[in-house]
Amino acid sequence: MTDSTGPTPEKLMIPALPPLPGADDLLAHLRSFCLPWRALTIAIDGRNGAGKTSLARYLAWQLGMPVLETDLWLSSRSPVTYRIAELEKLVRSRHRQDRPIIIEGVVMLMTLELLGVQPDYFVFVTNEALESEPAEDNEDRGPPQCLSEEVDAYLREHQPAGRADFHLTWREPSVRVGSLEATADIELA
Repeated sequence: MTDSTGPTPEKLMIPALPPLPGADDLLAHLRSFCLPWRALTIAIDGRNGAGKTSLARYLAWQLGMPVLETDLWLSSRSPVTYRIAELEKLVRSRHRQDRPIIIEGVVMLMTLELLGVQPDYFVFVTNEALESEPAEDNEDRGPPQCLSEEVDAYLREHQPAGRADFHLTWREPSVRVGSLEATADIELA
């Protein structure tokens, strides 16, 4: 028997994943850094799958500010190319309102350079379960052939972890490999 008023709020709630380990330490520091509100850019960088987006969403929720997930403005994955004019318009709009913004993605320092924006606070995220040292640049390999090679080249050239104001390092208990199972009822005429 179902209730005519619909599902209860408890049934509608989606359980939230806990924040990345160390995220609350970063949050405590950012709370004092961000106040009073002003135009500033908090940038989050790291490899694919490091936890950048999860961290950015958690910080945005806790700090009450928007996050730009640069993956949504990709025009090419290899080489990584963003729709820079659109990203720049969004960042500049927020800054004109004298408000902060969080921006996250791979090759973040290069992206910010193209936007003409200096990060006011720079975070680098490392998931040790996925980490491998980028190969030393002892030979000319030519242009990167895939995203991971491009990110490796960026990490070697720009050294973003060493330039970060906060380096969040964590280890996922195990790397998840998911499967998708779906069924459908199909009526054939």
